[in-house]
Amino acid sequence: MSRAPIVPIIGGGPAGMSCALWLHNYGLRPVIVEQETALGGMARRSPYPNEGLLGQPDQSARENAAKFANHIGKLAVETWLGSRPQRLRRENDGFRLDITFSGQPEVRSLSGPALVIATGTQFRGEDWLDQIKNARQLATAGRVHLGPAAVGERDADLGIHVAVIGGADNAFDVSRMLAEKGVHVSLVMRSKSPVGQPLLVERLRPHQASGMAELMVGRTVTAL
Repeated sequence: MSRAPIVPIIGGGPAGMSCALWLHNYGLRPVIVEQETALGGMARRSPYPNEGLLGQPDQSARENAAKFANHIGKLAVETWLGSRPQRLRRENDGFRLDITFSGQPEVRSLSGPALVIATGTQFRGEDWLDQIKNARQLATAGRVHLGPAAVGERDADLGIHVAVIGGADNAFDVSRMLAEKGVHVSLVMRSKSPVGQPLLVERLRPHQASGMAELMVGRTVTAL
């Protein structure tokens, strides 16, 4: 009896783990390749409720990620943590993926008929810090945060006034959360109209009406 075909999955976040579950259920042999030291991806950094996950509206993305990882562990899905893809090439009727591990010179390979890329989303802004005068210095001092996670931590020192830069989902959702905690918010966005989900935009409107949130459209940040 031949062994089940290997299918490497690049990325160990919720998407990668979900893919591994279904490949396992179909009798294949998924191998998760994850550069971090734990499964969970960006969800590990999010303390907010995940309203997009059916049946668990009160649990945070962080809690969901931990449960997903526990499920993968119970299935004994092979997981290569601290690993990073180096080279991908065609081989026979499939692919060969070369992988290195943190702090190790050894290169290991996985071969299979298919490859899944489940690298998901990532916070943007690292490049922005170097384009805006004084932004990198303030980030180093802990005054500028990339991504939404920081303001959701229970022990976060939010101050009394926070500028949120961006006009998409996270910007509106985080602005609402800040306003609900009594923090005045200035939401600065380049576009002249929001690009976030209508539901998230509408949730901020009562705080705009009360003066806790100010929407500044068509603006470009030049310095901090």
